[in-house]
Amino acid sequence: MNTSLYNQTLDILQHSFKTLDITLAKNNAQKSLESLWQQHKDENQQLIENEMRMAILHFYHQYGLGAFVYYDKNTLHIITHIKDKKHNIYVDSICKFLKTHKALYTQEKIKQRELTKRDFKELFDFVESSFDVQRSTQRELIKLALRNVFGIQARDALFFKNGEIRLFAFDYEKVKLNNEIRKINSNAHINVLSNENKKILDNALLSADMHTIIVQNTLTILQNDIHLSRIDNLEFNKQFSFFAIQKLRLYIESLAISHIDSLAKSIYCMNLAQKYAGVMFEIVAKELLELCAKNNANAIRFIEFYNGGSLELRGQILKKPLITDSSGNPWTINLIQQALRSKLNIEFDIQKMQQESDTINKQIEHITHTSNQHESALKESQAKIAYCKDELESKNQALRLLVNQKAPKEQIDTLSEEINALILKKSQILNSTEALQKELVSLNNQHIKLLESNEALKQRINYTFKKNREIFLQYDLLCHALGDAIANGKDLM
Repeated sequence: MNTSLYNQTLDILQHSFKTLDITLAKNNAQKSLESLWQQHKDENQQLIENEMRMAILHFYHQYGLGAFVYYDKNTLHIITHIKDKKHNIYVDSICKFLKTHKALYTQEKIKQRELTKRDFKELFDFVESSFDVQRSTQRELIKLALRNVFGIQARDALFFKNGEIRLFAFDYEKVKLNNEIRKINSNAHINVLSNENKKILDNALLSADMHTIIVQNTLTILQNDIHLSRIDNLEFNKQFSFFAIQKLRLYIESLAISHIDSLAKSIYCMNLAQKYAGVMFEIVAKELLELCAKNNANAIRFIEFYNGGSLELRGQILKKPLITDSSGNPWTINLIQQALRSKLNIEFDIQKMQQESDTINKQIEHITHTSNQHESALKESQAKIAYCKDELESKNQALRLLVNQKAPKEQIDTLSEEINALILKKSQILNSTEALQKELVSLNNQHIKLLESNEALKQRINYTFKKNREIFLQYDLLCHALGDAIANGKDLM
């Protein structure tokens, strides 16, 4: 074995890989190794190539990579692949990067979602520009590095979403509650809560605003757990009840009622979810209608599902609910979209008038502020005028006294000049005061006109609401009707 050539090859590789940029390191190493090969290949080509290949394979192996080396005319080719998925040079490079940025990237910040898409950009850009692997592989490497650096356990969920990294620590209690909820959902017909337990839980919630809690829980579900812009009706039916009970169950758990067993609390929450189903599904309906108004294709399909038609499911023919309001009027998707357009047009007009009103309010605020400044300046000017008046009286008396005493001409002239300067100063202050007074009158007139304009806008807004009251009432009926249809279809799974 040509120890010198073997070592030279290793030296080139080790020198090239001092950088964290693996793509650059590989390119530099390949060029230098190709040059080394060119220098020695005429000596004993097969021996030289084997020695260099052996060194390259050994080097990459210690960094968790497999390598394929072949020589083609005057070109040396090195193709690598990740052999050790957990321990390799890519993971090591990301670990070093994270450690140098440890002030920004911490397990707690990732867990609490304190880091934004912008915060992760530098990490993603580093990996994207420095690694010669596919994006899906890049993500797995980042996850491994994060787990290594911050000691994140394998059972803790770590995933990418919208350019951010999310961490969810494994929660034994939550998993236990989730299993309980699934159990009571599958055995809903046999779940019974004792009167004693129900009374204790009712009393524990006496001071709670359950309506607000239900609304907040539903909005949280639609924001974090179920996305109406993507989910279909049957999948929604499978998931919504579970999340509704889960959120209530977590709230009950926060009350620390230890003398009631966990299953009883879950059954109580299931009953609460059934009691407030109308509230929850009306919120879902409003969210769907907002998406529909934006022409979201999935929301439109979701609403179209409730057409009273037949559905074959699990070998049975089931009837889908129909969207029917309290007056017995059915709502088709065309009628719904027409009602939404009418409401949006009115809201657009009202919003435009409200924006005008907001602009006027800012102008009024500015005028009020300027008027206050002018009034302060006016008071200051009046104080200066009073001071000048007193000074003039005092100096005129002194001048008369000097004249009567036939004082030297220089003294009389000096005092006369001071009096003239005071008269000029007083005149300037009077002119400034007059200008301020005129400006205040003008500002006051503007203020009155703006108040009148704002009042007129308020009247127009009120008139628009009253004139189109029927359209808003119709929308409320639609929300309630769609909510009922979703509630009536919740058992279709």
